[in-house]
Amino acid sequence: MMNTLAEIVSIVFRGLELALFIRIIISWIPHDPFHPFIQLLQRVTDPILLPCRNLLDRVIPSGSMGIDFSPLLAFFALDITKSILVKLLISMGGGV
Repeated sequence: MMNTLAEIVSIVFRGLELALFIRIIISWIPHDPFHPFIQLLQRVTDPILLPCRNLLDRVIPSGSMGIDFSPLLAFFALDITKSILVKLLISMGGGV
C-alpha cells in the first residue's frame, strides 16, 4: 500500500515538474495570459514559484540581472521534497 502511495506521490511531483517546465517554455514566447490553460498553469505553479522568487529576491535581486532563478530553485526544492516523501512512504511500508 505504501509503495503504491509512494508511486502516486512521485507521479504528482513529476506532473508539477512538467507544469513548471511548460510554464518556463511558455514564458519565452508570446502568449495570451487570459487563456484558460495559461491561467491553470499559473494556479498550479505559482504556489511553488512565488516563495522561491521571494526567497531569491532577498539574496539576489532579480532586477539587477534580469534573470529569474526561481524556477531552478523550485526544481531543486521539488526534487528534494519528492525524494524525502517517497523514501519516508517506502520505509513506512516495510521496504520495497
